[in-house]
Amino acid sequence: MRGLILAGAGASRAVGDYPTTVEFYERLPDDIRKRPLFEQLLAFADVNHHPKPLDIEHVLWILAEMRAAGKPFDGDAHPLSFLLRGNRFTPILGSQSDPSIALQLMGRLCREAEGLERKLQELVYRHYGKLPSHDALAGTWLPILSALKESCEQLDIFTTNYDLVLEEAIELSKLSIHHGRLRGTLGTLDVSAWQTDLSIQPKHVGRLTKLHGSVDWWRNGSNDPIYHGNPNFSGDHGRHVILYPGFKGVPTQEPFASFHRYLFETVKLADIIVVIGFAFRDEFINSALASLRSDAVLVVVDPSDKLQIPFEHKDLFREQKRFDVKTANFVFGAIHRGRTSVRKTDAEHAQGHVNALRDGLAC
Repeated sequence: MRGLILAGAGASRAVGDYPTTVEFYERLPDDIRKRPLFEQLLAFADVNHHPKPLDIEHVLWILAEMRAAGKPFDGDAHPLSFLLRGNRFTPILGSQSDPSIALQLMGRLCREAEGLERKLQELVYRHYGKLPSHDALAGTWLPILSALKESCEQLDIFTTNYDLVLEEAIELSKLSIHHGRLRGTLGTLDVSAWQTDLSIQPKHVGRLTKLHGSVDWWRNGSNDPIYHGNPNFSGDHGRHVILYPGFKGVPTQEPFASFHRYLFETVKLADIIVVIGFAFRDEFINSALASLRSDAVLVVVDPSDKLQIPFEHKDLFREQKRFDVKTANFVFGAIHRGRTSVRKTDAEHAQGHVNALRDGLAC
């Protein structure tokens, strides 16, 4: 049996103080909330019917659009910048006003947007760069990984999270899952691990695939190797390998393009797919999940009664509870019996995993 786990923000939120995108927004300090630019961005989002509650990735999306719009006016490479900077509009339009003022204002706005972006990015690394406690993992990820380890010959794990929760859980569970991290004086990420043609080589060790990158990945340039091991913000988002906003369009840059191709290929081969804490707001990932085989089992774990799964599947099992040790019971039951009710023996079985794991961690 081939298994696949997709973990969203809710999966890490159950492990510790890793805020979801909406919670991240709610925790913003006053020096960000009360910035005039931030207040105007919220007004813009409201007028343009952005979904509510607004999450932090929407704010970063708007800021990125501002920065992209202002880039042509930096220097004389763009014809509009050339005309504005040299006040060359007068002979063209006959206007006596000084259009270069607009260029100055655009520059100031872009610098303010960059400063706000940097503040938000610093918070990303502050919130998600810490490691989870072993006790928290023993009550969430370790029992479910243990249950799937017993049931699946091969297990792939995908996540949209930037944190290091799954790396730590895989290390403690001793799962045979490849995370692509090569060792060396400076450890690098082996992107070729996700460029395997599964039609030729359908069976191999499963991967941990971080679809939107990681807080501890960085590089000096877009064509340089990706290094790992430092979860601190450098001050320049361009050097970090994180894709956000994560829900906007189809990723084309590497390594994200390879990660998402690998997701599409793996979904089609999976016998069971377990989705934990994923809000189904990423249409591209949704289209990958919708391509699962008709005889595959789909298990969705999320406490929200507002969660909408944007496709139908005949073997769908829904658990409307938070992610904890009972999740392992539920998944174990879905795998082995194809129904949602779980007998006491299954609960005892999963609890035995938790006790053994906790005893091992205490040693």
